[in-house]
Amino acid sequence: MSEDNRQLNRTRPQRPLVSLALFAYNQEKFIREAMVGALAQSYSPLEVIVSDDASTDRTFEIIKSIEEQYSGPHELIINRNEKNLGMGGHAARVYGMCRGEFIFNAAGDDVSIPHRVEVMVREAFSGRHAPSLAFSNAVRMSESGVEQGPFLPPTMPRQYTGQRNPLAGGMDVLGCAVAFRSELVARFPLMRAGIRAEDIVLIRRAYLLGGVCYIPEVLVKYRCHRGGISQTLAFRHSHEEFLKRSLEWSRDRSFRYEQLRADVRCMYPDGNSSIEKAIERGEQTEHRAISVLSGGIAKSAQAAIAEALVAKDMRLHLVKVFLKRWVPLLGRFEDR
Repeated sequence: MSEDNRQLNRTRPQRPLVSLALFAYNQEKFIREAMVGALAQSYSPLEVIVSDDASTDRTFEIIKSIEEQYSGPHELIINRNEKNLGMGGHAARVYGMCRGEFIFNAAGDDVSIPHRVEVMVREAFSGRHAPSLAFSNAVRMSESGVEQGPFLPPTMPRQYTGQRNPLAGGMDVLGCAVAFRSELVARFPLMRAGIRAEDIVLIRRAYLLGGVCYIPEVLVKYRCHRGGISQTLAFRHSHEEFLKRSLEWSRDRSFRYEQLRADVRCMYPDGNSSIEKAIERGEQTEHRAISVLSGGIAKSAQAAIAEALVAKDMRLHLVKVFLKRWVPLLGRFEDR
C-alpha cells in the first residue's frame, strides 16, 4: 500500500463495528436463505453471529456447511446451545457475544435485504436524532417465498419518538426489522429466560433511554408460516392447542412486566411511580388472564369464554378472538 493510501485511511472516519445476530431453531427449510441474506450485507465492518438454540432437525448441520464454504469479508461466528434456552435465554446468550456498537436482530426464517445494515446505520443512527432503537419497513412473504406486500404503507413517513413512559403507547414497532444500540444490553439486567418476545423488552428499554426511530424503506422479508413464533395465534388450531398457546403468551407478558420492573430500577434507583403503577396494573391483568386460561384448557370453549367475560380487566383482544373463533353465535357482542 502506498504512503498516500495509508494517509487516506488514517484520515478517513472509522465506521462503527456492527453485529448482526441471527437466531435459529428448527428452521432447516429456511436457514440457508437467512444466512445468505446476512452474509450478503454491503456494510463493513460487520460480524455475523449465527446461533442455534439446540435444534432437533438439520438446522445446525446446514449452518456448519455454509460456514465451511464462506470466504467473504465479514467475520462469521457460529454458536450452538447445548440445551434449548428459549427466546429470552437465547437472546441473552447471543447479545453477550456481540461486540458491535449496533446490534441487528434477524430470524432464521426471515431474510435481510443486502443493504439493510448500510441503510439503517446511515439513516437511523447517524442523523440528528440519536435513537436507542430503530426499525425499518418489512415485506410479508409466504412460506415458499412469494412476497405479499409491505407491513406498513409506503406513504408512511419517517418517524421519531423520544424518551417516554414505555407503557404509554408509541409506534407499532416491527420486531423482525429491529436494530439497536448495544447500550440496551449493557445498561440493563440479563433478559429473563422465560421471555418469548425479546423485541418488546428492547423497545421498552429504548423508550427509557433515547427513543425509537422508523425508516420507511423495506429492508427485511418476513416469512409467514405456521411454525413462526409470532404466528402461533394466526393459524387455526384445536380448541385445547389454542388455549395453551394463548396461555403461553399471557405468561410471556407477565414475564415482560417483571423484566420491565427490573429495567426501570436500573434507570430510576429512587423509583418512578407512574411507570411502576402501570406495571402493577398490567401484572394484575395478566394474572387474571392466566387464571382464566389455565382453567379453560380443561373446559369447553364456551365455559372459558364465559369466565373471560366475567374477568372484565382481561385483555379485550383475547376475548374478541375467543368470540370470533369459538362461538360465532355470540359474534354480536364482539364490538361492544
